[in-house]
Amino acid sequence: MTRSMKVRSLEDLAFVADRTRHILTLFSGGVDSSYLLHVLSRAHCKVTALVIDLDEGSDYAELERITNLFGAELRIVDGRSAFVEEAVLPAIHANAQYLGIYPISSSLSRPIIAKLAVEAAAMLGCDAIVHTANQSQNSLRRLNGALKQLGFQGYCGSPYEYSALSREEKIEAL
Repeated sequence: MTRSMKVRSLEDLAFVADRTRHILTLFSGGVDSSYLLHVLSRAHCKVTALVIDLDEGSDYAELERITNLFGAELRIVDGRSAFVEEAVLPAIHANAQYLGIYPISSSLSRPIIAKLAVEAAAMLGCDAIVHTANQSQNSLRRLNGALKQLGFQGYCGSPYEYSALSREEKIEAL
C-alpha cells in the first residue's frame, strides 16, 4: 500500500470520500464511530457501518437508529466463531500473556475484525475501510497492520490518527 492510500486525518477522509463509491467503516455506536458517520453523511458516497459481533452484547436496535440518522447502511457480521477458533483457542494453547502476567484480549480481536472487514468490503464493493482508533491506542497499529497484511487494495486507516478532536467537540457536533 502506498502512502497516498492511507486515511490518517479528517482531511484525508474528505479526499477519500470524494474519490470513492463506497466506504466501509467499523462501527461500535460510540461517540467516535457516530461522529465519523456524521462526517461521512456529508460525503457523496455510499457508507456502510460494519459491526463485527464478538458477543459483546450490542444493542442492534440502537445501532440501527444511529446509522439511519446518518444515512448509512448497517451490516452486522457474526464473528464469534472466527474469534474463538482463530484467536482465543490458539492463544489459550500458547498461554499468550502480556508482560508475562495478563491474558491478552483486544490484540486477539483486531486481526479477526480486520479480516471480516476486508471480506465484507470485497463483497460490498467498497473502495475504503475506515476505523476510529487514534494514536494513543494499540488498535491503530493492529488494525492498520492487519489491513495491510490482508492485502486490502483500497484506502484505509483512521482519520483520528492525526486529527485529534475532544470527546466534547464530537458530542457537540452530534
